[in-house]
Amino acid sequence: MILEIIKDLEIELSNLTFSGIDNIDFDFIENLASIRDRFDKLKMNKAKILTNDLIDSIKDYKTNKDIKKVSENISKLEFYLSYTLFYLKE
Repeated sequence: MILEIIKDLEIELSNLTFSGIDNIDFDFIENLASIRDRFDKLKMNKAKILTNDLIDSIKDYKTNKDIKKVSENISKLEFYLSYTLFYLKE
């Protein structure tokens, strides 16, 4: 279950990277919100918070074009995911 959610999130992050932030639509935000809610159901609070921070920064980017916050949140989430995957392999 956890690996499935992480895989879905990695796909969404890849979509963001390859499509570009200016080309994402509301469905992308909805997909991230769905992933956030799945983390919440599993009580993965840090993952939920980091995903929510990314959602908020993307919404903010749409109005103020501050890519720095989006980049920071992507990096935090990627680090968390890599750590989680490493921990799950042990």
